[in-house]
Amino acid sequence: RLLMEGKRRKMCEAALMSIVLLYSGTAIIFIGQGKTLSYDSRQYVIPYALSRGRDIHLDGMREGRYRVDFYNDMDNMGMFWDASCIQAFHSIVPPSVIDFYTSVGVQRGVGSRPKVDRYAIRSLLSVRYLFDNAEKGEFGKMTVVDGQQKKTKMPGWTLLRTEGGYNIWENDGYIPYGFTYDYYIPQDEYDSGFEESERGSLMLRAIVLDDRQIERYDGLLQPLPAEQTDFDEGSYLIDCANRAETCCYDFTVERSGFSAAINMDRENLVFFSIPYQEGWRAWVNGQEVPVERVNVGFMAVKCGAGHSKIRFVFETPLLKAGAVSTAVCTAVFVFYVLFFAYDVRRGRNVRFRRFVRTLRRRCRINVPSDAPTAVRHDVFGEDAGASAKGEALTGEAAAPGENPDAPAEEPRAGEDSPGASGEQA
Repeated sequence: RLLMEGKRRKMCEAALMSIVLLYSGTAIIFIGQGKTLSYDSRQYVIPYALSRGRDIHLDGMREGRYRVDFYNDMDNMGMFWDASCIQAFHSIVPPSVIDFYTSVGVQRGVGSRPKVDRYAIRSLLSVRYLFDNAEKGEFGKMTVVDGQQKKTKMPGWTLLRTEGGYNIWENDGYIPYGFTYDYYIPQDEYDSGFEESERGSLMLRAIVLDDRQIERYDGLLQPLPAEQTDFDEGSYLIDCANRAETCCYDFTVERSGFSAAINMDRENLVFFSIPYQEGWRAWVNGQEVPVERVNVGFMAVKCGAGHSKIRFVFETPLLKAGAVSTAVCTAVFVFYVLFFAYDVRRGRNVRFRRFVRTLRRRCRINVPSDAPTAVRHDVFGEDAGASAKGEALTGEAAAPGENPDAPAEEPRAGEDSPGASGEQA
């Protein structure tokens, strides 16, 4: 029976391994050919995605100095091109990203795909270029919106050139990373006083702060006047120009974060459209400063007047504590193994036997006497089944409450031992 069970287990393992290999091989082939993307591999995936945009020549795109956008294109084109992009299919993102998109009315499940009616968030997120497939050319087609003819799907975009199979459009309202505000809007008013379609334009005019931040940075910013809460396409470009006037003149992506430099005529908060997450730390001119979560899901730091060198560094929370804990536990485990192995190697496995006996008593392990040899021989090299069988045959098993390691009790004077009775008999 045991032999049949062993053969059956091996057959199940072999079948499971075959299924895993089959699915893994199929996934590799399909992903490599782009089948899962519903795009033809030879006609689109290879020449456009896997080419990494080698025919696109834009300064700073692959260095992450700004973001790009793709209009109605394949998911994760920015990842293929090694460019920061707001269009992405990725389920693992900071919660702040989901909070931001939800607040502006963009559905964020496992992909970020803001529609063209949320044009203001492109400038807020420092999007500089948009790529539209030249064969389709849909972004630049004449359209009618609210009874008015539009040359592009979004206002404020100019055709730069056609390159690498794409029409490259440049954002006239582009704002580089790291800029300042003159006004603020309380978080409660942002949530209750404005429509989702207006909030992108609102954050180009005022920074969203909570009550604690308003109190902490009192005097740096003024509350947004009620007469400045109307938004249209004309005011959108004006707001973009105002924000671009006070932006960082340098921005560099680093291995563990980013750095920037800015000149300001007064003390203010500098906003970065980098998703906020626990683990970010910031330094201004070498001094650490608190990182504030503003505009629902992004970051800002306070900088003084004049030149400021800003540096952000991200470190995974509890990463060092986890590494130390792992190292300590590994050291304890190695010491434990070597400690017992030393005794076994020299034939002094007393500690093993004591440990096993104690473990069996506490766990009440009872090995049947008729168990197979492979079962009776435990991992410590002791024949547990033989011990159990010997106890059953000799009747030396300890009664409940008895200590099996206690020495045998000597017969009292005047009492005959079993051996003596036998001799007399």
